Amino acid sequence: VKKLCDALKKYKVRRRAADAALKEGFARFAKYHADVRAKGAEIIKAARGNGKQIIVLAGRPYHVDNEINHGINNTHSAQVAGYADKHFKIAKSVENDVTKTTVTEIIGDARINEIARIISGAEITPESLATAKTLIKN
Repeated sequence: VKKLCDALKKYKVRRRAADAALKEGFARFAKYHADVRAKGAEIIKAARGNGKQIIVLAGRPYHVDNEINHGINNTHSAQVAGYADKHFKIAKSVENDVTKTTVTEIIGDARINEIARIISGAEITPESLATAKTLIKN
């Protein structure tokens, strides 16, 4: 807390306020991780109940983390994702100073578009769409 107060000294943040903010931040961070774990457990339970395999691709596009984004070469992530029976998009947003995590199933053509986006980046091309369709079929 002392370092936080020192860093925010010019804003005249009091120790009590910094301490409360820090505790709240850590509590929200813990809740975020608990929510992600709970959704993961729900997906795993459903997959196991239906005899399905699970592949998890996890990453932080805004940050390189040596605990994440390893083990699956980026050039093959579309091929791996193509094997999945279901696809989910996990997004984090901040609304009114509250961080929210949403997990949405990607269905129909949106699955093809997402695989195509993995292949070609922000701009989806006809070639990446054709490849994505092939990957999902196989």
